[in-house]
Order: sequence, then structure tokens, then C-alpha cells
Amino acid sequence: MIYGNSFQQNSYPCSVAAGDFNQDHLVDIVAANSGTNNTGIFLNYGNDTFAPQMAFTTGDYSRPLSVAVDDFNNDTHLDVAVTIYDTHSIGIFLRYGN
Repeated sequence: MIYGNSFQQNSYPCSVAAGDFNQDHLVDIVAANSGTNNTGIFLNYGNDTFAPQMAFTTGDYSRPLSVAVDDFNNDTHLDVAVTIYDTHSIGIFLRYGN
């Protein structure tokens, strides 16, 4: 379970998606945090708990609204797409093998 204090204060998560981001065969979670202008990934520990959020910025005043997960560059690693409200754009976070 992810507890309320796992998110940054005033992060306002407004979209979540799931996928195995670190290829450990456990389902992890990614969230679009509109209030803190980032996406956060929670890695699954496999014991009904998740690691603290790893936050990746989408830029100042960007307000990310939604996330989607897929292998966008066909390298067998899951990537994250995020819609960014204030810049009227889509950002792609590509995962590399490390």
C-alpha cells in the first residue's frame, strides 16, 4: 500500500498508470503530480509496500495531467508518456537499461 505521506505535500496526483519499470516482475506505479510539476515512480517491494517516490520533473509550471505506459522506442523497456497542460505538449520519459 502507498500511504498518503509517500507523495510530496501539495503534489495533487491526478493520473496513475502501472507497469514493471525495473524488470523485477513486480507491478510498479507512476503518477502525474500536477501540483509539484513532476511524475513520480513508486517501485514495488513485493511485500505489499512500495519504495518512496522517485520524482522526475516535467518543468516549472508545467502541470502534468495524465500518464501512459508502453515501450515507445521498441527497446523492451517500459517508457512513460505524460501530457503537460501548461505547455500544451506531451513528454516522453525513455527508460534505458540502467
